[in-house]
Amino acid sequence: MQTSIKALYEQYKDIDLIKRCEKYALWTLPALFPKDWVRKGNTSGNIEVEHDYQSVGALLVNSAAPKITSLLFPVRQPFFRIKPTDDTVSMFKELASAEGAEWDDAATQAMSSDIEREACEQVFKNAAFAQLQQLTAYLLITGNALLVRKDEKMLVYSLHNYVVKRDGSGMVMCIILREFLAFGSLDPAIQRAVDTQGKYKPEDEVTLFTKVVRVTNGTKTKYQVTQEIDGKDLGTSAEYPEKLCPYVPVYWKLVNGDSYGRGQVEEFAGDFAKLSDLSKALTLYELEACTIINLVKPGATTDLDALNNATIGRYVQGNPADIAKHESGEYQKIRQISDSLVGIFQRLAPVFMYKANVRDAERVTKEEIRQGAEEVDSLMGGVYSNISTQVHEPLAYLCTKEVRPELEAKLSQQGFKFSVLVGLAALGRSAELNLLTQAAQVVSAIVPALKATSPRFDPDRVIDTVFSSFGLNIADYTYTAEELKQQQQDNSAAMQTLNPMDAVSAVEGVIQ
Repeated sequence: MQTSIKALYEQYKDIDLIKRCEKYALWTLPALFPKDWVRKGNTSGNIEVEHDYQSVGALLVNSAAPKITSLLFPVRQPFFRIKPTDDTVSMFKELASAEGAEWDDAATQAMSSDIEREACEQVFKNAAFAQLQQLTAYLLITGNALLVRKDEKMLVYSLHNYVVKRDGSGMVMCIILREFLAFGSLDPAIQRAVDTQGKYKPEDEVTLFTKVVRVTNGTKTKYQVTQEIDGKDLGTSAEYPEKLCPYVPVYWKLVNGDSYGRGQVEEFAGDFAKLSDLSKALTLYELEACTIINLVKPGATTDLDALNNATIGRYVQGNPADIAKHESGEYQKIRQISDSLVGIFQRLAPVFMYKANVRDAERVTKEEIRQGAEEVDSLMGGVYSNISTQVHEPLAYLCTKEVRPELEAKLSQQGFKFSVLVGLAALGRSAELNLLTQAAQVVSAIVPALKATSPRFDPDRVIDTVFSSFGLNIADYTYTAEELKQQQQDNSAAMQTLNPMDAVSAVEGVIQ
């Protein structure tokens, strides 16, 4: 008998991991991953969440998440680059031919840039950027999140809503998503299949399980999607090529052999635990220190009732020595605990990019984005490149398909090489421009000086040396021998069409 999707979901669910993540969320953003969310039976409303005695964790995560997201998806700048391949150029030629446009070598770069820009703009539609920030927050806290891109919309789910099974190499083999939906929001055909007796009202909640399984047949790989409600199999709802699957499970860091990742908070769980415990102890100690008790000397002659009922400025007869104030708590101990908390915060602040030098995304430059990405990579152990590979590449394919639906058939072909550069490699365009600018400045300073010094210096060899020292391939920026020869022939043909006087003037102009 085939195992139901719900039973498989329970089998793959890691209860210990969920409990740990609930604790990590308590230290940072409790509402993002509330404790006993489903077990409390309230999946559609705002349940009461337990809060910690400190908000430093929330401050750190709320500081890091927007910065990392802005670096992953900079405003008005592509997060991926299309790498020209034979398949890509052929596809672009077919697209240009269908649009009635002429094709030349420059058209490849132009069309690549257009698709990159249009595809990246899709990320900022339908409040998708807010979902990406939530994705980053989930990764920081729990180390895992599921990104779903469908109908040009983006949704993010936590471990409360999905499970994943990976093989030993980290390849995703199965994803099961659990959604709590209103019965009336389902497709009418699904409503009829599920509710044969008419027991559900439109506002009643049902649980929809969606299973995404990786299926390999020879060299062809695809993802097959099936769904289930109330134990009733709704059948195969869709099949997606490997590169175009809209279900993208993302992790922060993954240990080989594990199905789930580990987040940044877990790596510094010791400091967060100490921060939480000390904050609670300090709060309770400070509250106790605020308690004032009046001690009365045995046999005192002071009228205590008159003293209790006295208003401000009233005179009451009594002996001041009969009464003394008692305050518990020591200021020095409070100061020591506070200093310890400050020390913990100072250790955590750099690794969560607190007060990092990142300006407003509307004004930030490409070079600052690249430097910020490298900062994230160095501070957080290469996670920028890791997350970029997991998120950028699938979104590059999905968003390209959205803006150019006519390319879907090509992108779906097994073996079709639509190569994209993501992460730091995609941001290398601005770095290359900076190197080219620096090389040009050095050439403009060195070549004239050497030519003035001695006629023995070959300017071309000097330029080759300068470009090589900057790590630039001179062949990427110069004409080939064939192109130079063709250019000389074109110039000769143009000279022959001129009358003698114009030709002499043209030659004199070149000599001058």
